[in-house]
Amino acid sequence: MASAMAISQSVLSITINECPHRNEKKSIIAPFSNSTTFIDIFNQYHNFGLKNNEFTVTGKNHEISPTLTVGEVVQLFNVRDFKFKCVVPESDTFELLSNSVKDAAEKATKHAVNAFQLLMAGGRSFPALKSGSVGSKPPNLNRKNEMFNKLIDKLKTEGLDFPRTSAASDGSYFVQV
Repeated sequence: MASAMAISQSVLSITINECPHRNEKKSIIAPFSNSTTFIDIFNQYHNFGLKNNEFTVTGKNHEISPTLTVGEVVQLFNVRDFKFKCVVPESDTFELLSNSVKDAAEKATKHAVNAFQLLMAGGRSFPALKSGSVGSKPPNLNRKNEMFNKLIDKLKTEGLDFPRTSAASDGSYFVQV
């Protein structure tokens, strides 16, 4: 029973080279059924949903037809190391490039917004709260200072702030008036 299982499968070394939509070389050592075609292997490890996927398969520097099965090639030529090279049609290449440009633009926009937010962090502020009038103890605020502090709290809850450079002068004047 074990020998029948060994005959129905072959362990292969598969290498998929870099291509326009895969930025890395992929190497795999795995068992494959002898009835598996090289088209099936390529689609299993390199499926990007492209129409008309084209590729070449080489073993011992000879090109192999993708429609052959693993069993045929291993038994006839005793080859177990295969290299796949993706050939992307020009229409799909344009689609891939435009998608990668869109993705890069979206990432750049996100980073630009975050960089802007980082630059602006700490660039906005509120006028300082009143702590009391001259000659009175800190918990004793007059009505004017209580109203000032309530307006500052209201501005904070609404998210209305002032530039840090003018918060103490212009912001304070704005709230008082």
